[in-house]
Amino acid sequence: MATTRHEGDSDDVESDGDSFESLIPPTAECALRCQRFADVTGTNTAIAQTYLQDRAWNLELSVSAYFMEMDDVRSVSTGEGAAVVGGPVPNDAGEPAQDNEEPMVIDVDAIPDAKGCAEMVAKFVKQTDTNSDIAVPCLVRHNWNLESSIRTFRDGSPHRSRPPQPQLTNPARGLTTEVSTSRKRANWGSDDAPVQKKSISEDSASSTRTASSNGDGDSISRSSRNGDPAMPNLGSGDGPGNLQPTLFRLITWNIDGLDQQGIGIRTQEVVAEILRKDPDVVLLQEVVQESRDILTARLGSVYGFHFGEQAQYYTAILLKKQTVQLERSDLFPYPDSTMGRNLLTVMASWSGIPMTFMTSHLESCKEGTKERHAQLALCFQRMTAQNAVRTVLFGGDLNARETLRENDVKIAGGLPANVRDLWVEGGSRPEVRYTWDCATNVNAGALISHGKPRCRFDRLYLRPSQQQQLRFKFFGFAGIDKVPHSQRYASDHWGLMSDFEKV
Repeated sequence: MATTRHEGDSDDVESDGDSFESLIPPTAECALRCQRFADVTGTNTAIAQTYLQDRAWNLELSVSAYFMEMDDVRSVSTGEGAAVVGGPVPNDAGEPAQDNEEPMVIDVDAIPDAKGCAEMVAKFVKQTDTNSDIAVPCLVRHNWNLESSIRTFRDGSPHRSRPPQPQLTNPARGLTTEVSTSRKRANWGSDDAPVQKKSISEDSASSTRTASSNGDGDSISRSSRNGDPAMPNLGSGDGPGNLQPTLFRLITWNIDGLDQQGIGIRTQEVVAEILRKDPDVVLLQEVVQESRDILTARLGSVYGFHFGEQAQYYTAILLKKQTVQLERSDLFPYPDSTMGRNLLTVMASWSGIPMTFMTSHLESCKEGTKERHAQLALCFQRMTAQNAVRTVLFGGDLNARETLRENDVKIAGGLPANVRDLWVEGGSRPEVRYTWDCATNVNAGALISHGKPRCRFDRLYLRPSQQQQLRFKFFGFAGIDKVPHSQRYASDHWGLMSDFEKV
């Protein structure tokens, strides 16, 4: 009997083709189930159809799978009428539940119609001063009991923290396997290789990890190349900064603090993405006070923070305490900036290698073009002026234009001979070219009244040390998954992520 592969599913699932076809309900029933799925998940019928088609139009299983992927909880289907989402999951105070707590039950039959759902969401939002991104999951958790949902929300906001990575128990085979928290995407340039499961708690982060594959398909261990890959190669002591890893990871990301819509939950997703990717250094742009408070509260035990605070929104550099030792930090305000822009520089060492990290948010918009060119030229000058023993990485939202009529890098004097554009080093892959992309990022698209512009505003540059102590391995995106229970992303920019191997 022929087998059918379901390309849209994130797992390598094969099923009997004839049996699958026989499970498809009539067209009217398909439409009804799509609408029911959209109502309970707060999504839309297009997303509903994807989940339902992948799961033989089983509504309960599809709803359970959606919340498993969006909430990072463990899901199993119970058959008719309800889906049990097992523990440990966050309790109503937002903290991980104990193993002996009762599992959450999603009673699909208790869901109101579309109008009723909309009315309950509106009432929840009004009485809690939140938004639909918070209202929908809270109402679902309490089977659309408005009074219970509001009461438990006020007792302790259920969206404050995220639970551990999920496992899916296959009731038919009795197997337990790790489950990706997002549906597999083709050609997006994020991690394609398996990543070691790690806690995303505030108190600790794993010092060993497996990085995404490079362009040649080689898997890169985030721990020592010698001996057990699951064990870190420790330095002379056991305090912060004494680990001696062999793979270095950096992320640069404009986290769009200027957009106040859902800034709290969007910044929480930034935190979750940083903990998932586990970089040694993070360069951030458009940090504001509200996002700063969340970042420092959630990441302060893992990373040291250095801020380029000069205006209402600013930059930051995060150094992982276990692997990076700070030497000094400097802030250089651009003398002719009308937007309070500056260059934040941190000198540090990683695994015994002297390094300099630079980030900036260059002058914006057409009226800032001339000043932006001057700022970029100064950044390149400061990169190349660093001591030859240091590896220099400069990244940020450079608002860089690259058209037939305008090329900011060329106008600024061109890329210095010893500086490399890491997107180019990674093969100039088109799928990871545009970092502000109105065609794929709804946050960015909402800002544009017509057309779908695509720009490579964000850049990441490397000036190797004279001894070539790091070898470039990978360039891709970060932050490409939507905020749980939302149709928006963490930012209107994609983050850039790059890996390097110690030579």
